[in-house]
Amino acid sequence: MNRALRLFLLFLCLFCMTSCKSKKTEKTKESVKVDLYDKYDEKKNYSLNLYCDNNSMISHLNAAVERFNKTHPNVKVSVNYLKNTSFVESVINSNSSKEIIDIYVMSTENLEKAYMGGVATEVTGEFFTKENFSSNALEACTYKNKLYAYPYAFDTCVMVCNKNISDKVPKTYSEMEDISSNIEIGEGVVLDQIFFWDLNDIYADYSFIGSDVSVCGKSGADRKSISFKNEKSKAGLETMKEVVRFFNIKRDTVKDKTSAEVFLDGKILYSLVRSSQLDEIESKKDENFKYSVELIPSVETGGSASSLADTYCVCVNPFSKSVGASCELAKFLSYEDASNIATETEYYSARLVEGAESNIANIYKSYENSTLKIRLMDVADFYLRLDIFFENILDGDDIDTKLDEIEAYLKRLFK
Repeated sequence: MNRALRLFLLFLCLFCMTSCKSKKTEKTKESVKVDLYDKYDEKKNYSLNLYCDNNSMISHLNAAVERFNKTHPNVKVSVNYLKNTSFVESVINSNSSKEIIDIYVMSTENLEKAYMGGVATEVTGEFFTKENFSSNALEACTYKNKLYAYPYAFDTCVMVCNKNISDKVPKTYSEMEDISSNIEIGEGVVLDQIFFWDLNDIYADYSFIGSDVSVCGKSGADRKSISFKNEKSKAGLETMKEVVRFFNIKRDTVKDKTSAEVFLDGKILYSLVRSSQLDEIESKKDENFKYSVELIPSVETGGSASSLADTYCVCVNPFSKSVGASCELAKFLSYEDASNIATETEYYSARLVEGAESNIANIYKSYENSTLKIRLMDVADFYLRLDIFFENILDGDDIDTKLDEIEAYLKRLFK
C-alpha cells in the first residue's frame, strides 16, 4: 500500500470517527449476564442464525455445525458471512428484524462496541479458565472484568527457522548478527539472506517496541495506560533500522509473493511470519524442507519480543430467539470442537493444546507474549497511523519526532 493511499484511508477513518462521535449522545444499552445453560431443552426444536466477519472461517463453521448436530439434532443453524464493516451494527439492527443474528464470530477489537450495543451475553461456566484457555485470549474477551465472549482463535507473529541451513536459534538480534558472521554453509546449500520479514507487516514491526510501549495496556482496554515514547522504545526502533540495514531487507521483496512463499524458496535462514501463514508453509513445503517455529528475538538480552495479535471470539446475542441453544453452540465451537480449528482454518484455537510439540508450543508462547489489539471504540485509524509511523521510521524520519507525534495523538485520543 503506497503512502498516498494510506493517507487517503487515514482521512476517511477520521471522517467516519467524527460522524460516529456525533452520535454518542444516543443512549446505549449495556450487555447483560444471562446464565441459560440449563434452559436448553433437547426436546425442543431451535433455529439459529450464526454470522461471522471472517470469510476464511465459514467452511470450518459449517463443518463444526455438522458435528454439533450429531449431539444436538434439534438445533438448526444457518451459517453466514458478513463483511466486518459495520458488523456489530448489523447485529444490533437485526434485533428489530425477523432474522435476528443469534450468535456471531468476530475479532475482539469490536468487543466494547458489542457490549455498549447490548448484544454481548456474559459467559458463565467452569470451562473458561486459564487451565483451559490462553490467558491472553481470556483477557481479549473480557470487558469491565467480566467475560463477554467465548475465546475462539488467534493470529500472532512468530519466527520460522530453515533447519536445512542451520539449527542455531538466536534469542536476540545481536546473536543473530553473530550467527550471520560465523555461519558455515553445508555443501549444496544456497543461502541468499540470513533474515527477512515483510516490512509492511505492523504485527512484526511492532515486535521491536511492543514490550516497551503501552497503548491501552497489554490487554488493549486500559484507556489510562498510554506510554509510547521512552528510551527503550527509541532503542527498539534504532535496532529495527539497524537490523534492516545489516541484513539488507527490502520492502519490495514481497511484491509478488507472500512472506511464507519467500521463506519456502529455501534460501532464507530466519523469517518473521504470521501464525496464520504456517498452514501455507506446511502445505506447500517440499518433503525435504525442514523448519521450526521459534520465538521472535528480543532487542536486548533477557527480554521478550511482543508483536501484535488478533483474537477471535464467539458472542451470544441476549436478544436471540434461543439464548440457551446459542450458548450451547458457542461452548461447542470454542471448547468442545476447538481441536478442529487449526486443521480447518489458518488460525489456532484459543483453547490450549495439551502436550503440544515444540512448534505448537512456541506458537502459543508467542501469542502469550503478544500485545492484544485495542478493543475500544473510536480507535479505527490508530493502526493505519502506526503503519505510516513504521514506514516513516524505516524511510529515515527522525525517531524522536515521530515518537512525539504518535504519543501526542494517543493522549488526545484517550484524554
